[in-house]
Amino acid sequence: MKSRAFLTLYLILVMSVVAFWHVAPPTVNAQTRVGAITLTMMEASLCSAVIDAAGGFAYFGTDTLPGMVVKVRLSDLTRIGALTMNSGENNLRSAVIDAAGGFAYFGTGTSPGMVVKIRLSDFTRVGAITLNPGENNLRSAVIDASGGFAYFGTGTSPGMVVKIRLSDFSRVGALELNSGENNLCSAVIDASGGFAYFGTWTSPGTVVKVRLSDLTRIGALTLNSGENNLCSAVIDAAGGFVYFGTGTWPGIVVKVNVARASRVLSEASTMILSASANSVYFICADPNRMVSAPPTPWQAAFAAYDATAAGFIYGLCANSQVICYDSNGTIVVAKDPPDNPPFNYGTVLPSSKRVVVVGGPTPNWVVDYYERTGQTPLKFYRGTTDYGFQTQTGTVVASISKTTDWAHNDLFVVMTFQDSNGNFVLIIYGVTWKGTFAGGIFLKEVIKPNLATYTKSAYIFRWSESVSGDGVPQASEITQVYST
Repeated sequence: MKSRAFLTLYLILVMSVVAFWHVAPPTVNAQTRVGAITLTMMEASLCSAVIDAAGGFAYFGTDTLPGMVVKVRLSDLTRIGALTMNSGENNLRSAVIDAAGGFAYFGTGTSPGMVVKIRLSDFTRVGAITLNPGENNLRSAVIDASGGFAYFGTGTSPGMVVKIRLSDFSRVGALELNSGENNLCSAVIDASGGFAYFGTWTSPGTVVKVRLSDLTRIGALTLNSGENNLCSAVIDAAGGFVYFGTGTWPGIVVKVNVARASRVLSEASTMILSASANSVYFICADPNRMVSAPPTPWQAAFAAYDATAAGFIYGLCANSQVICYDSNGTIVVAKDPPDNPPFNYGTVLPSSKRVVVVGGPTPNWVVDYYERTGQTPLKFYRGTTDYGFQTQTGTVVASISKTTDWAHNDLFVVMTFQDSNGNFVLIIYGVTWKGTFAGGIFLKEVIKPNLATYTKSAYIFRWSESVSGDGVPQASEITQVYST
């Protein structure tokens, strides 16, 4: 009887579970198609769109002659009306919205391109700007509503970025990109960071970074073979990533890290040399750690020359800045106690500032931190028979034999990047202290007068003189061996 009762209970439980799953299946993916609205025959090829979520409407631009803007109420997916543009305002292929300001802006696919302004409150065309000759086919757009500007990318070769001031609806200027950076068909903006990223319709695709404040091209990232024709993009500004969709078969989604994306050396002109007072931190290794017993006080020597190299750069600054050692606990996380330091020793505590660090990862805690956490474009390399520099993935890009005559030869690196706290960072150091000293000299005498031409993130240079030389690095004895 006990066995029969247990069997009966078991069957009841099983049937109950089956019935539960049949009646109420789990909703792991609740995505469903809700509905659709078919517009009128002339309202065709919806190539651009913006949304006013707070107001409850979306606006779609047509790829027609002339273009039309169709207003759709979101609550019940209803067509409210359509606004036909003026003659010649054709092919509305890009759009941005300033919902708080009450306007939308549509870019045309004409030659030259035009930007048409639409007032949302009464759904009327306010006016249009005709751009300059050559600023054709506005294929992408981003807006910094709080800053008061919109930026339109052209479908030209090379591509151009045109800046529009919203307050008086006027063209401010345009940036022509480099050869091969053609047809800007996608774009995203990091308004708080001050940059926009434009994707090209090329094979392979290229992502071009533009600083918005002065409309300057900062750099470009060429994607892998087959990652072609970047026709869509979204940004996770807080997370530091942009995702580009390709116009390939099948499509590819490419993830690009922009959190610390390619700051370049030329930016040091505004970020460091002409920065406002007390916004740049010059951080040298604490010389109190750099002592050794006579008769070879070599550590004391490189401490002095690291500081001297930093002094060359500091002397180029237009304003007074902060000078400190890496042992300053209000600015840098200390390596203390030395035998069991915190995992984040060397972290620069200020954020959204500028940092200049002179000296390598052995003496300087800050350089050590940046290199071991993978934030630098390059890092120090120690081989079996040579020293040099390598990428973060381990590719050696420049080296020098350990048996080198160090009295007359060295390698040094000059690199810039944005750290995880949003600081713009410049690092200079050599394999030995003479390389660091040479780096300060070379930046002052050669790089600074030509800073605008240094448009990459990292450079490696070699100092070399004859064995009969005086052992003092001179700018004329220095040559570039690598850049990235």
